[in-house]
Amino acid sequence: MKENAYFTVEAAMVLSLVTSAMLLTVFLFIFQYDRCLLEQDMNVLAVCAATVTADSRDALEEAVRQRATGIFTDKYVTWKMEELEAVVNGDRVIVKGRGSLTLPVPEWNFFGNDNIWSAGIQRETRRISPADLIRLYRKIKGYEP
Repeated sequence: MKENAYFTVEAAMVLSLVTSAMLLTVFLFIFQYDRCLLEQDMNVLAVCAATVTADSRDALEEAVRQRATGIFTDKYVTWKMEELEAVVNGDRVIVKGRGSLTLPVPEWNFFGNDNIWSAGIQRETRRISPADLIRLYRKIKGYEP
């Protein structure tokens, strides 16, 4: 009995392509999830940094860094956090964060030669007193007396 093996060859090619596409999709979702977490954390850190009180610029930057250490915990699924920076310029506070994801398959990186996807975010706010922050919040919510 003689049989052709066309179906076996086609199945082997299709199965590998479908598996690759599914794994790439999973990594894209993980990357997007971690990027959204980073953006949320930088927003929270910017608001926290805007209300920190300190005597000098160095003390203020150190206080912001200390608050940031609680933000970068193990909640990021696959990222390696590369950068966390807090800079104070007068009444402005700038916070920056950057993370990267190392891909398990080199062919998945369509945009460069290295095997890493990275994303960074920068948020800027101005310093205000905690009482002013409460007043602004009440004004936004419509609780103005």
